[in-house]
Amino acid sequence: MARLSQLIRSDIRSRNLRPGDRYLTTEEVAERMEVAKGTANRAMQELARENVLIRNRKLGTFVGDAITPDPASIDLVCLLVRRSYYMNERHRLNEVLSGVLSVLGQASVQLSLAPDDHEMMFAERLVRTNRTNAFKVGYLIASKSSQVQSFFYQEDLPALVMGTPFPHGERMPSIDMDQEAIGQEIFRAALATGRRRFAVILRDRRGFGDDLMLNAITAEAMREGLSAGDLIVRSVPSDPELAVGSVQHLLNMPDRPDAIICRSRVLLTAAREAVRAAGYTSMQAPLLFSTDQLPVEDHAGVCASIAPAVTAAEQGRRMGEMLSAIMAGVEPDPVHVAIDVLLKDHSQADKH
Repeated sequence: MARLSQLIRSDIRSRNLRPGDRYLTTEEVAERMEVAKGTANRAMQELARENVLIRNRKLGTFVGDAITPDPASIDLVCLLVRRSYYMNERHRLNEVLSGVLSVLGQASVQLSLAPDDHEMMFAERLVRTNRTNAFKVGYLIASKSSQVQSFFYQEDLPALVMGTPFPHGERMPSIDMDQEAIGQEIFRAALATGRRRFAVILRDRRGFGDDLMLNAITAEAMREGLSAGDLIVRSVPSDPELAVGSVQHLLNMPDRPDAIICRSRVLLTAAREAVRAAGYTSMQAPLLFSTDQLPVEDHAGVCASIAPAVTAAEQGRRMGEMLSAIMAGVEPDPVHVAIDVLLKDHSQADKH
């Protein structure tokens, strides 16, 4: 209850609401804070007794006179992300930041692009630099590096992992798509095509979310009675030419896979190129699946892909609320947000 009350206070402050401004309904608070309606109502009643809220059965809920400026307000949102990842995902990440700023409207954004090979050194230097100024900084960590995640956790910095944290940082707040659901949905879609030999190609920089997704795929394969040789897993270099070569090696195996699950758009591009270079007919070519969200123009030749159930901006809004709570010294509830996913079937679209 106390945690929810603090989140409501933080929400009022982050949106710069003033006494007399209209506030959310009980239903809206329950949906936005992801709590039961009764829990939301009790928290709002308590805040009404403190005059933080004014509740009128006919007119609605308004901000009361007792709301005060948040001493833990945030001046700077720092997004730490590898340069190569940002270049591939910049449109989606920019939408996420737009959602973050819809909550933390007074904050500035610092886009910190880390080199792929020296991410930890860059993170340490970034934190040292930010500590020399008087800004209140909150960090969004879009890093698969267990070392980087551990650094922010051990330094007790106000940070939110954009992804799945490694087990040693399990109390570090995070937001990510439901990785187990991704594995289940995409593998079931591949099985539904009647194919029986599968390859899963992962990025060479694997995060804990990759392991969760792969565990779910493996469990589904075992449930279907597939043998060990029917499911091949490869970590593929991020370099485009090397990635194509790795997929070509898979396709040259005596028992080559007849369906390939690609972890990212970069790997999907490599798989497409390898299949094209092999000169297969449409009947011979392995089917392609993507666990990444694909723009419409990238659907060609892909049987199915995964997409989040909410927009990037909505994901960013949730991140902003979580970061606001962290800056106020309140543990977000829940600590780990798993975004629901949807399976997108592109096989019918290719026929039109």
